[in-house]
Amino acid sequence: MIPARATQLARGCLASQRRLCTSKTISGLRQFSATAAARQSITLQVTGRGSGTQQTVSVKDKPYTFPTDTYAVLGGKDEAPSPVAYSLASLGSCNQVTGFVVAKDHGIKLGEWEVTVQGVLPTAVLATGAQGNPNWESVTLKVKVQTDITGGNEDPKFKHFVSEVDRRCPISQLFKRSGVVFNKVWQNSSWEGVLGFPSGYYEDTDEDEDQDKVEDEKEENDEDSDGEQPDNEEWLGCSKAWAVADFFNLLQNLFRDLKFVPTDSLNVRDVFTIYPPSFDGVLPMIQEIHCQHGWPDL
Repeated sequence: MIPARATQLARGCLASQRRLCTSKTISGLRQFSATAAARQSITLQVTGRGSGTQQTVSVKDKPYTFPTDTYAVLGGKDEAPSPVAYSLASLGSCNQVTGFVVAKDHGIKLGEWEVTVQGVLPTAVLATGAQGNPNWESVTLKVKVQTDITGGNEDPKFKHFVSEVDRRCPISQLFKRSGVVFNKVWQNSSWEGVLGFPSGYYEDTDEDEDQDKVEDEKEENDEDSDGEQPDNEEWLGCSKAWAVADFFNLLQNLFRDLKFVPTDSLNVRDVFTIYPPSFDGVLPMIQEIHCQHGWPDL
């Protein structure tokens, strides 16, 4: 019997597939987020402490910090990213975060991201005090993202997705409205190997392909015997489909690989969830116990 947590996750994955199949056409896509969070403001405060060109930056009410430095040509030790490097990093990561939000709003499934940002920064004003504009001269954003949109880069749905990300990303707008020459190139990457699950849940392997061949041969024999497909071969979704048996076989493998870990008779923890700091180290400890002593009698 599959524990309740796994069942909930399975239902979530299936529900995601159904939402994908019933997503609206381009003409019906929403222009604005309907979430309450989109109508609110976020107040942020950062504090930096250091000496020379090095600084440690903290974010108010957050447990993490990050270091900054600068290039040796400007007198730094180059032991941490420079402020200008962070500005490019913020542009890249903000586009990914915004893309995640936009995709949820429009029923688009996303996989892996690869984001590259290149900028040209004139240094005369900064380094020598010359007159002029010390801002970036030009910035180019290159994004490669896996989506379930099958029409490639020219698909209207993908173009609309990119347009919405650009419009709603605060860091993109910060760069563009500052007068920087802003270029962007988005690539709609194929969904190969990601079988209808969030990134990190499942990817094809050679072992899986061999097993698929065995199952395909068995299904062909079954079909030849009575002219019909087996009754239990129900397919879900509209583009990336799953047989019910295969779906639950995946859940079984997640338990076997200790990616789903039962902690008692009712609860299951998984490696995909981000837990609070108080839970640090607990999941690896439970996994190690299972590895050494086998499955508990729950």
